[in-house]
Amino acid sequence: MSAFSRTPQAFRPAVMCTVLAVAAMVSMPCGRRSAGVPPSNDLLIIGYDREPDTLNRFSTHILEDIQSCISEGLTTTDEQMQVVPLLAAEVPTLQNGGVQIRADGGMDVTWKLRPGVTWHDGTPLTSADVKFTVDAINGPNYNPESTDGFDRIRSVDTPDPLTAIVHYREVYAPFDIQFIRGVLPKHVLDGRDIDHAQDYNRNPLGTGPYRLAEWRAGEYILLERVPHYWRGDAYPRIRRLLFKFIANTNTRINQLANGEVHLVALVPWDKYGDIAGLRSILVHKTPGNAYEHVTLNERQFPPFADVRVRRALLHALDRERYTKTILDGLAPVAHGPIQPASWA
Repeated sequence: MSAFSRTPQAFRPAVMCTVLAVAAMVSMPCGRRSAGVPPSNDLLIIGYDREPDTLNRFSTHILEDIQSCISEGLTTTDEQMQVVPLLAAEVPTLQNGGVQIRADGGMDVTWKLRPGVTWHDGTPLTSADVKFTVDAINGPNYNPESTDGFDRIRSVDTPDPLTAIVHYREVYAPFDIQFIRGVLPKHVLDGRDIDHAQDYNRNPLGTGPYRLAEWRAGEYILLERVPHYWRGDAYPRIRRLLFKFIANTNTRINQLANGEVHLVALVPWDKYGDIAGLRSILVHKTPGNAYEHVTLNERQFPPFADVRVRRALLHALDRERYTKTILDGLAPVAHGPIQPASWA
């Protein structure tokens, strides 16, 4: 359910702790338990809990950790969840003139692309790619994972190769993350059935620091550093990333402890106690941007429509105790759908 839903909600302990477990380096006093390939700037092995359905960021229905290494957005978020420019030269705002509110209630957002950025095949990234992406997502011949925000766009103008003016039918608050998934390469996909363009969907052309080297179904995806990345030849620091598909949580943790993988992200909270005491593993905790809740259905149970009932239920639940016992103190109580780490 949308975080902005007006449906009454209760029991909101926030899942605010993302756990990142990393195998300790051999040089550390604790060492590692086996002589697995150590993490290095040549190769980092990630224990990943699922295999992607596609590498097309606009089509995937699961996490985009692998895809985001290949395809970059016009913007991204920093460690404080602030929106910052990536492929865009700047984030449009009212203050810098990039956002204009029209008299008819709509808004125009002007994106200035960073000059000198090319797709991995050497073709320049241009505003035509921005327009093509909007038209494809809103068109009848493509079935993307979501059209949210795009369906509010009336048209896109491209006065020059580095400028795209996006015309919204209405004011749209999260416009600055509209293209956080990036854009589609027009010169590769124009006139094609994107849903079935398997050459792109399994090996997308991007602008990011990595490209696909190998996808062995059911086993792993190997990414390799692209030459002459637009941020500079010094980046990325790590030459290869290997995402090893390990669906079973216990197996991922065991392989981390044994040195078969170097990093496991999003460790379930109930496994934290199992790994926190292992000397061969470093655990990093960081605030997340999600929360758990129970939605009260007013239509199926009319008493929930009474605000006094909802308040009574909320007061009757000892959420502080739940977070300390069920969640082992790893998450605070959430007092609303917008978390401290949220851009909102």
